[in-house]
Amino acid sequence: MPKIAIVTDSTCDMPSDLVKEKNITVVPLNVHFGEETFLDGIDLNSAEFFDKLSSSDIHPQTSQPSVGRFVETYKKLLKNHDAIISIHISGKLSATYTSAIQAQKELDNKNIKVFDSMNGSLGLGSLVYKISQMNQNGEKLENIISSIERDIPNTMFFGLVPTLEYPVGAFLNQLQTGNSP
Repeated sequence: MPKIAIVTDSTCDMPSDLVKEKNITVVPLNVHFGEETFLDGIDLNSAEFFDKLSSSDIHPQTSQPSVGRFVETYKKLLKNHDAIISIHISGKLSATYTSAIQAQKELDNKNIKVFDSMNGSLGLGSLVYKISQMNQNGEKLENIISSIERDIPNTMFFGLVPTLEYPVGAFLNQLQTGNSP
């Protein structure tokens, strides 16, 4: 049975204990507060992010992980795995998926399968959770891929925000219209 690695990004919002339990590799996005850059979930957790957001005059921005970070992650995982399933935040919201695709092409390895979840946050997290369960249950790679392809167009995440004080309204508009930020 092939050993399959599951890779996602930090926008999946999965608890760290669940990530560890399911043996999921999370590639962090970069969070920028002015000149300061943090790795999401590593240098800056959610509580720290919101504290900084509410106390800073600087509006944060994010950027995708570099192609090099994905190349490094994939190379490391391929030492102990036969295949990689890499599923990420919607390409309409971030260039993370594009970086992952470029890394797969750079490595020219057909055993790295990269997917655009067309989702973020808990929508992405639910997809990652399901495929990690299938993987831990010994499901074949082809069956996991079929499940992903079937589930992506049928997975949606809706969220509520307590305030529109921050530019969340613009973000929500982008989600509704499908326009990239």
